[in-house]
Amino acid sequence: MIDGLGVGELPDAPAYGDQGSNTLLHAAQQGRLRARNLDRLGLGRVQPAPGLGEEPSGAYGRMTEVSAGKDSMTGHWELAGIITQTPYETFPNGFGSGVLQELSRSIGVPVIGNVVSPGIEAMNRFGEESWRTGSPIVYTSADSVFQMAAHIDLVPADLLYGWCEIARVILGDRVGRVIARPFTGEPGSFRRIETGRRDFPVHLPPGSLLHILCDAGIPTVGIGKVCDMFPGHPFDAVEGPGSNDTIVLEATEWLKRESRGLVFANAGELDSKYAHRNDPQGWCSAFEHLDDRLGLLLACLEDDDAVFITGDHGNDPTTPSTDHSREYVPILATSGAGWRRGGPPADLGVRSSFADVGATIAELLLGTPTSLPGESFSSLVP
Repeated sequence: MIDGLGVGELPDAPAYGDQGSNTLLHAAQQGRLRARNLDRLGLGRVQPAPGLGEEPSGAYGRMTEVSAGKDSMTGHWELAGIITQTPYETFPNGFGSGVLQELSRSIGVPVIGNVVSPGIEAMNRFGEESWRTGSPIVYTSADSVFQMAAHIDLVPADLLYGWCEIARVILGDRVGRVIARPFTGEPGSFRRIETGRRDFPVHLPPGSLLHILCDAGIPTVGIGKVCDMFPGHPFDAVEGPGSNDTIVLEATEWLKRESRGLVFANAGELDSKYAHRNDPQGWCSAFEHLDDRLGLLLACLEDDDAVFITGDHGNDPTTPSTDHSREYVPILATSGAGWRRGGPPADLGVRSSFADVGATIAELLLGTPTSLPGESFSSLVP
């Protein structure tokens, strides 16, 4: 999962304020895009862009999000077969005083902020007050999120996580995710601790791909923020958040170690470090680096291994907004044998749902179709 990798506006993008968004194309037009491995899998056929154009050898297409919303959790859940019919509530004017008063009483300190703001901007604006007082900063975005940041010297990470769990209870199912954002440093040089981030989503409904694999005794490994996206699922192994390098390395090691099962990894830095900060040049540089690392993973595939590369939403770094965008996402797939022999390519077209990925993975691992929504394309994986 390449977090925030969109390839063009969905038909309903205007309803989300995202008309004209195209993360990959617009970043490539403003930066220097090179992605030899993903291009070989068919990325340039999914979305023609400067720097792409190799003859493909994998299965390639684009997928439509049918769930309501454009949040990471919504995208992850749909991939696993859970369709979100009703969008979670957003807070364009911040959170009501009742919520914040109840939270302050429960954690024993006042909260500050309560703004709609990018995280870095909120930290720079309120960080000194938080550093002096130990009060957490509360902020949100265009997504259904309640984010809480605090300086780690005054509020240790475990305490901040506990406060977020309290906020999760207070907010109930109104908000998709509560997110802890510890930071460090001194006034003028505050910085977020990316490995300290933790998400607290609403409870995962039954019937997902992960439930089906668990019931069948098939191991699942969650890497990066994947585990936070599926609360309550008993992953057989968990690797926490880290850099894209770390995420791909851990996925590669688990791929070598496991003879059967699902390794589900999220590479999140394109979204968090570049797209949310409207930095298309940095986005392209990081994308090229990630592509190089993915080449190492692809080289380790056994003949009967399969890899699927996709996104969970868009996040166009060239638009005035710093929020996620309602876009198609690519789906690129191959097996170890297909990667080494170079094909044959397969055009998957425009898939009607992200859930097609979950249906395909379930069929490959179980050897038979399942009750999951989505249409399997397992027979088309080279």
